[in-house]
Amino acid sequence: MNSHFLDGRYQILKVLNDGEKGKTYLVEDVNLPGSQFVVKQLRPHSNNPQTLTILCRLFASIATARIVRT
Repeated sequence: MNSHFLDGRYQILKVLNDGEKGKTYLVEDVNLPGSQFVVKQLRPHSNNPQTLTILCRLFASIATARIVRT
């Protein structure tokens, strides 16, 4: 798995979850060696622009809430 990258920048260390709505990875940023992050890759069920806008807003609010709590 170490040879796989997301966006050419994040080396996948481990798949944490592979669900219906997306995948969650433990990654290392190749530009910041030794730094580990969790990346969520969404799989939207619709290409409708309104649906995608709502999904992005919901995801951003959830991600921000989790960052603030930690």
